[in-house]
Amino acid sequence: MATTQAQKFTFDLTGPLTEEQAAHIYALGREAVIYALMILSDRVISEVSRQAENSIMTPSTPSDMVPVYEKPAAPKRRIKP
Repeated sequence: MATTQAQKFTFDLTGPLTEEQAAHIYALGREAVIYALMILSDRVISEVSRQAENSIMTPSTPSDMVPVYEKPAAPKRRIKP
């Protein structure tokens, strides 16, 4: 059974997915499961990108608020001859 343009799935993906909801989606068939996974993965990706946008460091960010792994390497010191 292929998904057509007219076929619409009616299930709620707005909150946490319960076991009953997952079983209902699975019962609708392969296309419904693929559709639900695509919708949920899109939400995860948009949430991750939104969090990344909020964590942008500006020049006015205090040095101790920047994680060590994000700071540039310190310049090498000269050894006295």
